[in-house]
Amino acid sequence: VANLSQIPPDQNGNYKLEVGLENDILGIFTIKYISNSLINYFQPPIAFNISTSASSTPTAPICQASYLPLILYNTQSISTPSPFQQDIAICNGSINIGPNFAYINNATLFNKINSNGLNIYFTTTCNSTPNIYSWYEGQFTYNGVTCDVWWIKLPNGIPANSNITIYMYIGNISDNYYQQYYPYVGQAPKLSLTYGQYDNGNYVFLFYDNFAGTSLNTSKWSVYGSLTYSVNNGLSVTGSSSCGPGIESIATFSPPIIVEGYASFGSDKSKATNCYISGLGIWYTSGGGSNSGGQITHGWAPDSVKAFAINGWTGPTNSISFWSSADNPQPSPNKYYVWGLAYISPSLAIGYVNYQQVSSTTTTIQNSGSLTVIIDLQYNNVFPMYYYWFRVRSYPPNGVMPSIYIG
Repeated sequence: VANLSQIPPDQNGNYKLEVGLENDILGIFTIKYISNSLINYFQPPIAFNISTSASSTPTAPICQASYLPLILYNTQSISTPSPFQQDIAICNGSINIGPNFAYINNATLFNKINSNGLNIYFTTTCNSTPNIYSWYEGQFTYNGVTCDVWWIKLPNGIPANSNITIYMYIGNISDNYYQQYYPYVGQAPKLSLTYGQYDNGNYVFLFYDNFAGTSLNTSKWSVYGSLTYSVNNGLSVTGSSSCGPGIESIATFSPPIIVEGYASFGSDKSKATNCYISGLGIWYTSGGGSNSGGQITHGWAPDSVKAFAINGWTGPTNSISFWSSADNPQPSPNKYYVWGLAYISPSLAIGYVNYQQVSSTTTTIQNSGSLTVIIDLQYNNVFPMYYYWFRVRSYPPNGVMPSIYIG
């Protein structure tokens, strides 16, 4: 194929290339350019019609132009977990928010996507209906660049130093695939005209809740301590005048994992205490029951209290190790952000805001025993908090999300 440009095309602009072993022709390949502005933006792709020398009937289908091949490449020497939650972000510019977020810079493609993600679905096979669960998180803007963000569930993950190909179908801007293909195609709860109508987060993530309705789902959460909260298509927590109460997940997980919530934090300084404030927390246990190991917390607080903290204690000595990153830029109160906290190993924890790392520690916070984590939505927080969804997802290999290329 290296000298393909030296071979004259036929009257239709196609090239024919014979491939064989010695004098035995194995097949005839028709190679042609596809007229698709989305793909030619990156490189001239080729389509293969493969036939034997005895027949001209194609044996391999050609993907329709609306099926955009996406190559997901795991650059790490370890495989992703199975299943694995992969982000697919289409942006109208170049951004740099760290290795835990993969994106494609393609303004042409971005402009073909409905602002509510209605006209997109994902599949493992071209020319087919969706068979990959996808959850549209919505748009977010960073330094003037806007991205459409999906999360998809890959049941078998991606092997080490390897890649897989999936297809992103791009329909007309007015198509509604939530209505047509739910639950394979879904979206964050606030994006629905009826709250959570097409929310399929339970199909995508390891753990998920959108707090629909007017009561807390007691199969997923328990409340401990004296805590004031309410549920009305979202969770509102007004906190307590004392340290300690919270809302704890009943499910447990083994690290490495990332916990995230779409949350906003109020700024009522009148309720400030000396508690370390957190919006997301993880208890880790050392072979015992709940709260027998320590905690990691991450959240926003007024200047009078630590802005960010990862803290923990180990074993029966109850020795305290505390780390703070108060100098890191903190988001404004009363605005919604994706707050994340990764518990990677007994000696590594990382905090995120909108997929950007804001703090980490490599100090040992757990040195013996088996490790299980229990998620806290709120711990030692006396400030107003508001959640619209909460999830647990797999940690990418070495913290590097598989990269995305258009095939």
